[in-house]
Amino acid sequence: MLIIKILRQRKEEQLEEEYRFERDLFINNPEMFDEYRKRKEDDRKSGNDGVTWFAPDSVEETEELMDIFADISGQLDKEEQAVDAEFMQKLGLNNLFDGIDIDEISDGE
Repeated sequence: MLIIKILRQRKEEQLEEEYRFERDLFINNPEMFDEYRKRKEDDRKSGNDGVTWFAPDSVEETEELMDIFADISGQLDKEEQAVDAEFMQKLGLNNLFDGIDIDEISDGE
């Protein structure tokens, strides 16, 4: 229960801080506020709402991230191949000609 209360309190604090930031920005710089709202709406539409972007602090961290992305890419390739194979199996194309030599089929001429 305490963890839930703490998490809710942190969320409320974040929302309050964001509200104060937006209020102050609107009061002090309306043009920048309009741009801020536009970008925030674009992020929401693109699914990047709540994403925190950062840059690596060192070359080692960059190399580590590149290795992680390469590993993810390799896993995605395997997953895509598995999905393609499953799709073909569901479609039944692999089983239609099971045991039939397609090269021997002719149009009767």
